[in-house]
Formats: sequence, structure tokens, C-alpha cells
Amino acid sequence: MYWGGLVKSTKHVTETAILLVLYMVLFTIVYFIPFLGIFFVWVLPLPFIMNAVRNGRNATIYMFVIALVLSLLFSLPAVLITLMFASVGVIVGEVYRRKGAAFHILLAGTLTFIVNFLLLYVLVVVFLGIDPITELVSGMKDTIKQMQQLSPEQFAGNEKLLAAFFKQLDLLTYIVPSMLLISAFIFALITQLIANLFLKRFNFEIQAWKPFHEWSLPKSLLFYYLIVLFLVLIGLEEGSTLYVIVMNLQLLLEIAMILQGFTVIFAFSKIKGWSLAIPIVIVVGSFLLTIPLQFVKLLGIIDLGIDLRSRMKS
Repeated sequence: MYWGGLVKSTKHVTETAILLVLYMVLFTIVYFIPFLGIFFVWVLPLPFIMNAVRNGRNATIYMFVIALVLSLLFSLPAVLITLMFASVGVIVGEVYRRKGAAFHILLAGTLTFIVNFLLLYVLVVVFLGIDPITELVSGMKDTIKQMQQLSPEQFAGNEKLLAAFFKQLDLLTYIVPSMLLISAFIFALITQLIANLFLKRFNFEIQAWKPFHEWSLPKSLLFYYLIVLFLVLIGLEEGSTLYVIVMNLQLLLEIAMILQGFTVIFAFSKIKGWSLAIPIVIVVGSFLLTIPLQFVKLLGIIDLGIDLRSRMKS
């Protein structure tokens, strides 16, 4: 009994050490080779996910702490990179280990990335005295103004268009919360897709997603969306707290309506027996063109309002 436990413990330590070395190799590539780092950064959480699944929570926490210490040998920003991606690996890996549903894994990853993004944002603002979004908007405005001064004839007669564009740039400073949430969701989704791919190769049982054509958002979202649209139409004082809240809700709810619309398209394709390539082409085309995307959003609104998919089946 004792010997078996010792062998098992040694196995856990060995695997944890190997996965830690793997993480440091991946981290070194990301840190020193930016071109390759664009691709390798997405697999940084993977060693921690693998360790959590194979060796448990405690071993993965030890691995996380040691990785933070080793990152100090590079620089302080290196510690922040490890903190961001390794913490996601620890938490998401624990949900995998507990056989969590696909949605719960995505939610855990999204929430962890949100916390990390907020922490990074606050650190940059407090210690560097720089607001990244404000600096980005100011830089884009300055670039356009310089181009306008160098080639005034090219901008002649487009003053209203430029003013509208500058207003859209100013909007970016108000929708930072939404952008952080959307970015966290995308990061978490990519992390989950990569983890699923590798875990399946090691014969780990993955909880499958519900088919996309069966997805449906809560119908109450339509009610909230209509309230937000009403507030936008009546006009709010720019920069006020309510204005910031409404602008963020509008962006997130419009994305939700578009997502619901895409599920309707996939459901219709399923009913008609079309090839999967057809709705995929429609999705890609919708993002390339503005008008189809508005139609997709309308489909989502109608589906939440009158359960369009049930009517299509009948």
C-alpha cells in the first residue's frame, strides 16, 4: 500500500516537472520570438490543464507557483504573462478534471480572463499612468489629422464623414468593459478548443457541446434589448454613467441577437438537409458585408419574439 502510494506520488511529481518544463519552453518561444509567439501564446494554458486533469489540483497549483518564480528570471512583464495564461490553465483544468459541462468550462475561462484583463488594465493605468484605450484613440485621431494636413484635397468635402468617424472612435473609450468581456470570451473559447483537441488525443472524456442549431438564448434578452434601444433613441448625456452602461449593453445585446440569428440559419439548414458548408459560408459572408449581418440580427430578434424555429419545423 505504501509502496503503491509512493510510486503514484513519484509519477505525479515527474509528470508535473515535465509539464512545467514544457510550459517554460513554450513561454520562452512566446517571450523571445514574437512572430511565433502569436501562435504559441494560445497553448500556454495547456500544460496546466493537462496537469490538472492527470495529477490533480494541488500538483497544478505548485506548478503554477514555480512557473511564476521562474518567470521572474525573465522580467516583471513575463510574470504577468504567466499569471494571465497559467491561472486560466489551473482553473479551466480543474473544471475539466471534474467533468464539467462544455459551457461551464467556457464560463470558467471567460471569467478568469476577465479578471486577468482587468488586473492588467489597472496595473498599466496606475503604475504607468497610461490608459491604453485613450492612447489608442488619440493616436488614431492624430494620424488622421496629420494625413489631412498633408493631403487636404483628399479630405475635402468629407468633413461630416470624418466627424462621424471621430465620434465612433470616442465611443471606444466608453465600451472598454464590453471589449474586455468579448476579448475574454474569444480567448477562453480558443483555449477550450485547443484543450479539447489535445485531451481527446489522450483519451480524456470531453463533455460535448449541444449542436449549434439547438442553441437558444433566454427570451428575456429581447426585452432588455428593446429597453436599451429605447434609451438610445431618446438620447442620453454623453459620458454619463447611464450612457456608458447603455452603450455597453447595446453592443453585447446586439452580438447576442446576431448569435441567435446564426442559430436560426443553422436550424433552417438542418431542416432543409443542406450541406454544413452552406450556413458556414453565410456566416462568413455576413461578417464581410454589413447588410446581411443586419438581416441575421433581425432573424435573432424574431426568433426570440415568436420562436421562429418551431414555426419552421411545423
